[in-house]
Amino acid sequence: SNAVTPFTVPGAPTGVSVVRGDQSVLVSWTAPASDGGSVITDYKVEYSTNSGATWSAFARVASTATSATITGLVNGNSYIVQVSAVNARGAGAASTASGSVVPAGRPGAPTGVTAVAGSSKATVSWSAAAANGDAITSYSVTSSPSGGSCSTSGAVTCDVVGLTPGTSYTFTVTARNGVDVG
Repeated sequence: SNAVTPFTVPGAPTGVSVVRGDQSVLVSWTAPASDGGSVITDYKVEYSTNSGATWSAFARVASTATSATITGLVNGNSYIVQVSAVNARGAGAASTASGSVVPAGRPGAPTGVTAVAGSSKATVSWSAAAANGDAITSYSVTSSPSGGSCSTSGAVTCDVVGLTPGTSYTFTVTARNGVDVG
């Protein structure tokens, strides 16, 4: 007969790691030790929000790259990811699932900023900013013209001291979470 070379599906990728982004997750993995006897042509990337009870495939252009960015996720939700290698026979076994990851973005802007004048100070208050998937860790208040500032570890009011009596000031409030400053 003519010569034939038997092949099967590839092995499972290993070392799946995830890094959170804003409404996204960067996934990286190591190619499987065995391609099953046929070159790997793609990787199937799936994510789950319920500890692996159900999986959703991330639609992407076929690629042999060993990383992908899953987009369209919801900040604040927890995700796990698994990856399968694909060859001419089909998809192989899925990798071990990654650890959980929670996408998050920069916090929103605080709203309703008000200031009450005091003796060489102003008490500034505001409404909390949207956390955008990661808890607010602090707020910073700056004055214009410069001359006063203050920071809090989550409180929505602070006293800006060291202001010059008779000078008109405006105040800007920014929020910080584990991702960045809003």
